[in-house]
Amino acid sequence: MNAFVLTAGKGTRLGDAAKGKSKPLVEIGGRPLLSIIVEKLRQIGIEHIFLNSHYLPEQLVNFRLTSPFKDQITILHEKELLGTAGTIKAFLKIIPQDELLVMHGDNFFDDNLMRLKDAFRELTIPYQGVVGTFLTADPSQCGIFKIGTNHEIQELHEKTEPIYGDIANAAIYIFNRGGLAEFGELSTFESDISRHLLPRLLNKLIAVPLDGHFIDIGTPENLQKARQVSIRN
Repeated sequence: MNAFVLTAGKGTRLGDAAKGKSKPLVEIGGRPLLSIIVEKLRQIGIEHIFLNSHYLPEQLVNFRLTSPFKDQITILHEKELLGTAGTIKAFLKIIPQDELLVMHGDNFFDDNLMRLKDAFRELTIPYQGVVGTFLTADPSQCGIFKIGTNHEIQELHEKTEPIYGDIANAAIYIFNRGGLAEFGELSTFESDISRHLLPRLLNKLIAVPLDGHFIDIGTPENLQKARQVSIRN
């Protein structure tokens, strides 16, 4: 299995807290966040890791060159941002996959992703993938799932009022061939996984709770929180 880590965003909300670094390369516990993610992926047997670049691409290139896993990392540059779904759609046209782990490169989390991978291996028809979830204290800032009795995702409410619960989308996915085929069905204007792809896959994705902390480091406050959690760990 291969993985695609989305790393092209500008991270404008971080501001000066990023200290001139691309958001996935901001340090947590003395290490770039992306280094922590790559290590987790390799530990669950991911064979090759693809990254997309746009903002400060030379930083990702330097990261790869200095990584102990550089031979298992490929960087694909985007002259224009394609969106999360648009990036994967374009990637699959060039390098088709039968299964693929897709995630964002700006989330700090404790989970080792093994249960997510194991759940994917246990999928049966008609399911087309698994999604990591976490419990959030601020549902208004997250995509919220309604989960069925068989752990299937029945509804998605994206940062809406009223609040529909506290089971949030961690945006860590593993898709099988059927799920990946849905990327090819998206129109040019459908470029976001959460808003455009997931509605196509309702009742076809299994939710898998992640253990421990899950923190989007997109703000200075959350970055500091992730660093404090890292120290405690």
